[in-house]
Amino acid sequence: RVICILEDAIDKLRTLITALTPPELTDGLLLALHRLAQAVFVVDPFVTVTVTGQDHVSLSPSRKLNVCRILREGLVNARKHARASHIWLTLTEADGIVTAVLRDDGVGASDLDPRPGHLGMATMHGRAAAEDGHLEVITAPGEGSTLVLTVPTDLPPAAQPGRIEEP
Repeated sequence: RVICILEDAIDKLRTLITALTPPELTDGLLLALHRLAQAVFVVDPFVTVTVTGQDHVSLSPSRKLNVCRILREGLVNARKHARASHIWLTLTEADGIVTAVLRDDGVGASDLDPRPGHLGMATMHGRAAAEDGHLEVITAPGEGSTLVLTVPTDLPPAAQPGRIEEP
């Protein structure tokens, strides 16, 4: 029985370590976020995670990586604190802005003041600001939480997927 428990713990630890490594972005940011969400919630099989949106967005690899880092922290916070049964993550691009919305149906919070030793929210806001982006967290007790991350695109129009330059 102990061996089974240890093997299960090792499998979960491997998955969590995978969630901490830089994501593979060649297949698009959406797929990377989907894999990340699966890894973060492997320890909680009773939570349904739905990831939708555009496969590819017009962000540089370094900006995509920071978006992943911000959303990883948001997903971990949801796993640790929300007590949610469903998590939704949506990725869209419009008018030169990439928007990621992370929403849960959890318990919400009355405030987001960090406790000593908890740097997650400050780190997320700092990363967003470093990318010229904005992070907003909307929450209330019993209402769940919604994290909205907006980041400007940073690729020239000719490099943006689906864009055709007119002469």
